[in-house]
Amino acid sequence: MKKEKKRNSIYHYSIGRLFWISGIKVLVIVLISEIVIAGIAAFSGYKDLVAILILLFIAGVFAAYVMPLLSLCRLFGQQEAIGIKYKNRTDFDKPENEREWFVCMDRGGFAVFHRTYIKRIIRSVKEEEKAYTDAYSPKEDVYILYFEDISGRERRIKFSGDWYLHDFIKWYQHDQNLKYQFAKETE
Repeated sequence: MKKEKKRNSIYHYSIGRLFWISGIKVLVIVLISEIVIAGIAAFSGYKDLVAILILLFIAGVFAAYVMPLLSLCRLFGQQEAIGIKYKNRTDFDKPENEREWFVCMDRGGFAVFHRTYIKRIIRSVKEEEKAYTDAYSPKEDVYILYFEDISGRERRIKFSGDWYLHDFIKWYQHDQNLKYQFAKETE
């Protein structure tokens, strides 16, 4: 008999794997564009193709991993503030709303937050944001959640879809509902 392999969610990923996978989509697009550029250059008889492809690859790697690097820095700062490491999580079998960490991949990076890092949610706002800085780029909706962290500073998270925002709020409010129920029971 074959042993059935359990499919893991992104909650099971290590920090390194989250970092790598969140940038891989942009990297694949860069590699495909390099293949197209190489084909056009080879067809047109351009001689210095290797140097251009190397420069494009280096620029592509940088572009692909800027957002994951910012996400990683935010996670390390959060771990330092709360004194809890992401790698030490043990609640894999719990439903997503009951887990201590919220994990999602969005906007070219990843978002990882611990319940104790967030003191309270302040507000959420829907805004339009240009994808690029030129005048012709289309506007896209961005959902911004403002919250207060454990040090009292106002922070924000940008989500590309309202479903990520609702998932985050649902995850955070699960803990708040439990605290409210516990307070009612002890009265």
